[in-house]
Amino acid sequence: PTTFLFDPESCFVTDSIEGLDYTLIGVGERRSGPKELGKFGFISLSDARDKHMLGEIANIVQHPDGRFKELVLRENRLVARDETVQVLHYVADTEQGSSGSPVFNNEWEPIALHHWAGPFHEVTGIGGYALTREINEGIRISAIVD
Repeated sequence: PTTFLFDPESCFVTDSIEGLDYTLIGVGERRSGPKELGKFGFISLSDARDKHMLGEIANIVQHPDGRFKELVLRENRLVARDETVQVLHYVADTEQGSSGSPVFNNEWEPIALHHWAGPFHEVTGIGGYALTREINEGIRISAIVD
């Protein structure tokens, strides 16, 4: 694999875990591997708040626990959003160690950074018992760009 050094002198922006819980850091020179940074492409960030709808697919590119890239595709849905705290909630098969992974809409526009996952009790099973499902939370990209 190709690896790069960090370059915090060129870019370092952060917000606390109690806030928007993100850090952007510049990428420096190549440390190892064959590819130049430009060969990897980039993701444009936008402050547009209308890049998602409830019920829409949420695709996630994750590196859980530092493993190689894994994709979480289809059958993942946006289920809630909170305008006041600037987060999205979605049902998706994420894994431990995926915080900071980009969440994309079905047009592959970034809509959130994965923040956490936990139990969610909204589904009722046979006999009226609540079934536990995992719910995920992402910090909206529009909140970060603002």
